Amino acid sequence: MTKRVRVELFHEELEGERDHADNHHLRESNARLGRAVASGERRLRECAAKNDTLVEEGRFKDEVAAMIVHDLKNPLAVIVANYDYLRDGFVGEDDCLEALQDSQSAGRRMVRLLANLADVARHDSGTTLGVCASELVLSHLLQLIVDQRRVLARMRNIEVRFPPSPGLAVVADADLVTRTIENIFDNAFRHTPSGGTIELALRAAGPDVEIRVGNSGRAIPIAERATVFDKHGQATSGAGRMNLGLGLYFCRLAIEAQAGKIWVEETARLPTVFAIRLPRPPGDVSRFTTREGQTS
Repeated sequence: MTKRVRVELFHEELEGERDHADNHHLRESNARLGRAVASGERRLRECAAKNDTLVEEGRFKDEVAAMIVHDLKNPLAVIVANYDYLRDGFVGEDDCLEALQDSQSAGRRMVRLLANLADVARHDSGTTLGVCASELVLSHLLQLIVDQRRVLARMRNIEVRFPPSPGLAVVADADLVTRTIENIFDNAFRHTPSGGTIELALRAAGPDVEIRVGNSGRAIPIAERATVFDKHGQATSGAGRMNLGLGLYFCRLAIEAQAGKIWVEETARLPTVFAIRLPRPPGDVSRFTTREGQTS
């Protein structure tokens, strides 16, 4: 065998070994890839199963919430109606009558809170929050809300200020605006210390009217002032706040459905001020939606 032939055979053997090594590496790579794909598919199946479970739990929670709201509204409506009957025929001390009226107002607020829960559930299921817009004088509405909480303010040693306000009107849904302001006002009571102050004010703001509800409690950190309006939004415990649940989330839904704005800020006197802007008449009612959730 000549030298040239031996060299050629050597190169052939070398190429064969290289091919064998390449094939081995390729098989190992394919095996690793197969295992990775199988692991990925298994994780996808697990995630899909967890997602199905979460969806089912969410559906169950919504159904239970809807059932609770439905079951509580009827007996509460009876309680409120009976308060009407008792108040109309009441004979006794003025402070007893005032306590009866406060209890009646509290019952009505509970009915409205249940309505808030129902509206939030409908919104989250894809139904537009309905608005029945009309001209509404805000000073009368705010004064009624303040008067209903005079006893509570005395019990908690909180001063409520609502100076005489101009008869500013907006184009809005009276029920939604009432429920929104009650949410914010009651939230102020929860976070105002004894000896503190809650202050309401109305003012014109260009084509809008601005409603302001401030309190002397601790300020909400700037970075968290937008998130308090999210569903289950909350501020940190360091700010002296607690989970705010669905209340402020409903407020945002209700105000935005009426072409309005809502935000929170602070002033030199009041660390926490919730502000709402709603359009003044004459308003473009076509921007609103009807009770059935259709654009008018």
